[in-house]
Amino acid sequence: FMMKEPKWSTVRAKVTPLFSSAKLKSMLPLVLEIGDDMVKHIESTCLYIESTNCKDITVKYAIDVISSTIFGLKINSYQNSDFSEITKQIQGTSLSRLIQLSTYFFAPILVKTFDFKFANLKPTAYVGKIISDIIRVREDEQISRSDLIDLIIQLKKKDPVLFDDDQIMALSIQYLVAGFESSGATIAYALHELSLHTSIQ
Repeated sequence: FMMKEPKWSTVRAKVTPLFSSAKLKSMLPLVLEIGDDMVKHIESTCLYIESTNCKDITVKYAIDVISSTIFGLKINSYQNSDFSEITKQIQGTSLSRLIQLSTYFFAPILVKTFDFKFANLKPTAYVGKIISDIIRVREDEQISRSDLIDLIIQLKKKDPVLFDDDQIMALSIQYLVAGFESSGATIAYALHELSLHTSIQ
């Protein structure tokens, strides 16, 4: 998250190919499949209650999409919410966590003084172990899905110094954490507006 130049530019240039238009287009069937899971969940639960937490639904959708397209994991957070709940805890929303995150941007000298962490250690370790296990299985069994994990394995072989275990964990968790909150919030606002304006549904 807090990588500096020139290392940041080098890493960014090497991982950018994952997000080419062709790669994104190939991920569409997975996105649609997870969209179907969300629709089924809404039909089976939300239609029978007066109100629901729309953001919770869309954040789980975003986590499922990222987990599937980036890591090759079929989570289905609507039936098994453990992974999504732990993912939400990586940065946390408590007052102490917000203060720690703020110091990285506004008072970096306090980060070293008080040994603040950018991410919660326990949930980060949990998700990191899952990603580490995926990489190990892919390498041992020569499995390929043309996703982020495959790209990371290739980068690790080409430049094991730059892409060490810590860097690989940081990259993987960054894509997961940076994507689900913004995507989930945007979709939640869109669904809220659609619910208020039924004529344009």
